[in-house]
Amino acid sequence: MELITAVNICLQWGAGARPISDPDNAPQAVIDAISLEQQKILKGAVDVNTDQFDFYRDDDKKIKLPPNVLGVELPDPYTIRNGYIYDRENRTNVLDRDFTDVWVALDLDFAELEESAAQFIAWSAARSYTAQSRGPSNDRFAYCDNQASTAEVEFYQDYPSEISNESPFPTNMKVHQPGCCWQWCRG
Repeated sequence: MELITAVNICLQWGAGARPISDPDNAPQAVIDAISLEQQKILKGAVDVNTDQFDFYRDDDKKIKLPPNVLGVELPDPYTIRNGYIYDRENRTNVLDRDFTDVWVALDLDFAELEESAAQFIAWSAARSYTAQSRGPSNDRFAYCDNQASTAEVEFYQDYPSEISNESPFPTNMKVHQPGCCWQWCRG
């Protein structure tokens, strides 16, 4: 699904507005609603945006993560600092090893999302936008809420690990988010 489709779902069904052809002309509240719902999915490190990668040291023996990485599984004592893998035990980002088969959560553009995730995000954003612009007690909100619930069911059918709160990350590993202090740990 293209971003413009999600924008028009919000505009048409959420506000009863006419469709537009360029997402740059969308109200900021619509873009914000879509972005918020997308980040809820992507920052949850769900199967929709996780994959395994290899990271190798550069000539300075450092590993810089790509800017689209939201989280990385790393064994202790490693973490992420300033976009680099950092060894907390030795207090350095100069490393003595490479990292292979590392689980990574990626920040994806909306158009890169699989259809069920895009539908779930679009209808959830339409529900939020409708509640914000018209209030939650109207027919448009009820329709968007129903569509969002249907899209949520389809999303969870495609990504069943999210129902049981399983993670693609091993339970003895941490996911670190570069650029902030937030950490999530299971186990």
